[in-house]
Amino acid sequence: MERIEIVCLANSRKMRGRCVAGLRVDTGTWLRPVSDDQDGTLYGRHYEFRDGTEAAVLDVVDLQVAGPQPAPHQPENWRVVAVRWRRTGRLEGDRAVRYLRRHTLREGVLLGNRTDRVEFAALIDRPTVASLALIEPERFRCQIRTWEGQRKNRVLFTLHGVDYDLSLTDPVWEARLRDLPVGTHTRYALKIAWTAKVFLTVSLSEPFEKTGFCYKLVAAVIVLAIAGPWMLTTLVEYIQRTLQSIPSAVG
Repeated sequence: MERIEIVCLANSRKMRGRCVAGLRVDTGTWLRPVSDDQDGTLYGRHYEFRDGTEAAVLDVVDLQVAGPQPAPHQPENWRVVAVRWRRTGRLEGDRAVRYLRRHTLREGVLLGNRTDRVEFAALIDRPTVASLALIEPERFRCQIRTWEGQRKNRVLFTLHGVDYDLSLTDPVWEARLRDLPVGTHTRYALKIAWTAKVFLTVSLSEPFEKTGFCYKLVAAVIVLAIAGPWMLTTLVEYIQRTLQSIPSAVG
């Protein structure tokens, strides 16, 4: 048994429970606590604190684990012990921005390729080196679609010149989108201030039996208001994005 502190960067919907993931405070590496269930789903007894509240994004959480339990599609898995977790701190504001920027994916493709999925059979032969990534996306938008009569929430963004269209499993943001109409919603429509920083935690799902693929999911949308030195940098970035979005004159 081992006690480990993580900065929680996802508490997302999974099956009938949740999937939690974060960065270890001591090593800065990813850790995904999983239960004894076949798919590792966590339930309230795993991710709730003694006061009945649950681990939230940017909470510093103390938890007990039995040891690593890597899978071909999720090498960061650690088997969790059903002992109540403890909140020992929280990251906020500029401190949170600095921390997240130190751990964002700086280059390369997202979780192995430029698509929204990875074939599970291929991972059996060659396990992935990462199933979790923290990114700072460009052109962040949310899209609500209907499929077989059900609403589906998607996140659209660009990363390192590649466009992605991924499913959203963040319950906080699912609730935020609940009253919005079908369609694509910009930062302005989502009431995200132009000065705010947006980060995403992307996770590789369990393999889907019908398709044989593991899908990339947006497990957390992290929006941070900023102040101080970050304001000038953000203003410059905002002006650059605005100018790039204006079509050049012809003739």
